[in-house]
Formats: sequence, structure tokens, C-alpha cells
Amino acid sequence: MGANQPIFEKVFGDDWDKMPIIFKKHYQNRPYSNDITNTKGVMNIYIAPILQPIAPFLALTQTLIAKKGDNIDVLVKFKSGENDEYFRFEREFAFPDKTRRFYSTMERVDDKMIIEWTKSGIGWGCEFKYKDNQVSLLHRGYFIKLFGKPIRIPIELIAGRGFAYERAIDDNNFEMYMEIKHFLFGKTYSYSGTFYIE
Repeated sequence: MGANQPIFEKVFGDDWDKMPIIFKKHYQNRPYSNDITNTKGVMNIYIAPILQPIAPFLALTQTLIAKKGDNIDVLVKFKSGENDEYFRFEREFAFPDKTRRFYSTMERVDDKMIIEWTKSGIGWGCEFKYKDNQVSLLHRGYFIKLFGKPIRIPIELIAGRGFAYERAIDDNNFEMYMEIKHFLFGKTYSYSGTFYIE
């Protein structure tokens, strides 16, 4: 990967040149750099009643943002590291009572799959697909690291399956949606919103 080539250019491959400007901004961070991209948005967060009892655990382990709300102001920083190829998310949710933070790190496993690692040590594997002004994140399993290598853990029957998309609005704005859906209980978690990048 070239020093000036964005981390995600290789992920999207030939589709990179077709993508709207907003996605070029969103995914512009380079590996082995101190690149930072700031985005501001407004989000809605949904937690199903069946998931509410374990919300404190989700908050403690920082597996997910564990408080629901509507029209929450959010600041997200996309960060690179000068010693690696990771794509980091630093999220700040300005809830009325206090600001809550949620961090995760995306690691490119190969040209087809990314694993988003949370502070709990559990990662969500997904495949990035671009088509018609939309980036879709398709579920490819849950993972933990063992001796530095990702190992898939078959917990879909308990945790459900993830799905997300980002859709271009114009050169400076995009909308996004993420959900976790259980085969028995339906949608258990989701967040959605619109974001602005200068």
C-alpha cells in the first residue's frame, strides 16, 4: 500500500474512482500517518426492551453506545496511526445528561473484509460494497483475537447479525444506518443519522 494511498482505497478497489466526493472525504485517511477527519452529525439511537437489562454491561465493556435517544449531537473523529494501518473511530455523543464516548478500530483483514474491534475485544467482521452512491457493510461474523490473529466466534444465535449502510447526500453530507437484528426477536439495536464533513 502506497504511503499516500488511503487505507480504504484498496478495500473498495476499482470502485474507488467511481465513488462520490463525500466518500473520498470520509475515507481519505492514510496508513502510517497522523491524519484526522472530523465529522459532525445528529443521530437517533434505538435499544429494544429485550436488550435494556444488559445495557450497563454494554456501557462497561464499550461494546456499543448503551443509551437510547433522538436528535443527539455527535462528533466523530476518524484517525490514523503513524505506526499502523488501522482506521480509528472516536465518537462523542452529547446526551442531555452527559457526553458519552465510544471508540472502535477498523482493521483490514484482506481486500474483502474489515473487522471493527471494540474495547471489549469483540470484533464485527463486515464486507464493504459500493453501489449507486451507497456503501453497504455486510455481516461476515464476530471475532476475537487469539495470539494476534482474528478467530471467528459463532454467536449469531445470541447476538444477532449486523448490517449498515452509508448513503451520499451531496459533496459534504452523508446519511448512515446501522442495525443488529436477531432471527427471533427482530431488531434489537440501531443507530442512524446524517453527518457533515467540511
